[in-house]
Amino acid sequence: MNTCRLTLYVSMRALISILLVMLLFGELISVQAAPDSAVTNKPCLTIELQDGSRVLGRSKENTLQIHSEVLGEIELTLDKIAYVKRLANTNLAAIKAANGDTFTATITTKTIHLATSFGELRLATDSIRQLSVNTVFPGTNPGAVASWSGAGKGGDTIGGHNASLVGRVAFAPGLRGEAFFLDGASYLRVPGTPELAVGKESGLTMECWINPAKTDEQMPIIEFEQELGSRNGSDVGLQLYINLPPGGGAGRGCISANLEDTTKISHIISSPPNLLRPGIWQHIALTYDRVSGEAVIYLNGREVTAENLGSFTPESNLAYLLIGARTAFGSESRPSDAFSGGLDAIALYNRALSAPEIQSIYEQEYGGDAGRREDR
Repeated sequence: MNTCRLTLYVSMRALISILLVMLLFGELISVQAAPDSAVTNKPCLTIELQDGSRVLGRSKENTLQIHSEVLGEIELTLDKIAYVKRLANTNLAAIKAANGDTFTATITTKTIHLATSFGELRLATDSIRQLSVNTVFPGTNPGAVASWSGAGKGGDTIGGHNASLVGRVAFAPGLRGEAFFLDGASYLRVPGTPELAVGKESGLTMECWINPAKTDEQMPIIEFEQELGSRNGSDVGLQLYINLPPGGGAGRGCISANLEDTTKISHIISSPPNLLRPGIWQHIALTYDRVSGEAVIYLNGREVTAENLGSFTPESNLAYLLIGARTAFGSESRPSDAFSGGLDAIALYNRALSAPEIQSIYEQEYGGDAGRREDR
């Protein structure tokens, strides 16, 4: 009789434990995964490998297999996971749910299948240090037309607008994984297309991460040009710069844009000076809404300046989009202005992202590291 009571007591405790975990993580558990053909939007993943490199892409599956001491073998749906982080010197991983709940388990999925800008990859889970599932992924907000990262070696993860690397473009560890590092003469060149001509749409956004080597010299981030090395100022269109002196900007450490329109009239907006710092990663963004005429500049997810410039069509329907250089009044091999430092996750949209969307990109693209770059 006592043995029966003991067995019943242990069974009830196990059942209660299982029910509690299912209540906490019920949204994570997939009893039966939906057929792949029924899923139109696969989860977006940022994967850090054990060697420090980073891979961005869309998962080809929707679930992750794990083994829990309490629940046994289960499936977690990826879109309800924030991150999976392997614990050092163990076979366990710390799993954080999108709602903030955490637990540990063994990952039993052998490989992660990704679609990336440079083709499909199968990564062994043993080679992964951390996997993050992003509700906001570089360039995957509605309206995204292109996104370039160092991990993709200049490949566009959105629309196939792949960049050519001009000069000595280097790749080195960035905020996470590899980023572009430009030497003050190198840059990325992208052929213009109707999709990249975002100025003709209802609005536009340009956003990226930058790590400038200096903040006392004007440096281009993005510029549209018609003819490389032209001596004609009308061959230059929409442009985003840092450190522009007064007249086009506010001087050292400012973020500036000239939304030059199709009639060659300049529309300039600039942040206050001394906002940017050299040697650290910072997120910058420019948005423009043609309907309202409102232009906004953001730094690290926060609005730093806004101005109503009126309604017009920014000139972006040109032959080239340049990242990190201006060749006008210089040459293709010797730009007149060029960026020096790190660039990553450069994205272009055909609409003006909202302030919460910009904030979300800043917070979620790089997970828990957001907001702590100043300490690096």
